[in-house]
Amino acid sequence: MHITEGWGPRPTTDGAAGAAVVLSPQRRRVLDTLDEHPVGATAVARLLDLHVNTAREHLEGLVEAGLATRSRLAHSGRGRPAWGYAAERAFRGRPPGEYASLAGLLADFVIEQSDDVSADMTRLGRSWGARLMAARAGGPGAAGQVAPDAPPAASPCRPEGESFRAAEASVIELMDELGFAPEAASTPIRLLQCPMLEVAKERPEVVCSVHRGLVEGALQALGASVEGVRLDAFAARDACLLRLR
Repeated sequence: MHITEGWGPRPTTDGAAGAAVVLSPQRRRVLDTLDEHPVGATAVARLLDLHVNTAREHLEGLVEAGLATRSRLAHSGRGRPAWGYAAERAFRGRPPGEYASLAGLLADFVIEQSDDVSADMTRLGRSWGARLMAARAGGPGAAGQVAPDAPPAASPCRPEGESFRAAEASVIELMDELGFAPEAASTPIRLLQCPMLEVAKERPEVVCSVHRGLVEGALQALGASVEGVRLDAFAARDACLLRLR
């Protein structure tokens, strides 16, 4: 696969990896309290049992590091509205342990030296996607978990169209949680970030096959068809393109 220089998504960390690595435990706790809805320093201080000035110092540090944004909260009285803080999209609920475990699986695969890298990595991705989707639904066996190579099936409880739309929304949420920053409103779906961008550039037949399998496995775990699923890696100047049907 030829990758055009300068095309494709940006890294999930968006240049802030160094800042994320050196976060103190206290500042990491503050970051973990934030989501997309801005909250004030007083609320964070109350939640973590901190002095409000300490909470504000950590919040401002996260803003400087590019891990959080700052905006004015709605006015609720006299004086200037307080500042509210929200996590940057790339850092909301992203489970770093999942990619650490994936790296280990990839290393094992390289050692085994498969004869069909793309096919085997797609199967690996399906297993991973099914496991993640089951975990989001509450544990093993939840969400209609199936074997990674099981034939796709429609939901027995809802019409295929409605079932697929629900499954599609769940998969997009999963991709967002993993740091792909999907633009759900676009067709095909634009994946603006890649958690393994540098490795994907060097070995797209490995990483991109895993990511396609991840989507297929998540859909299968929800009882949805994977027919027509396609991941066009580095297909746009700022994104990879994902087609779910």
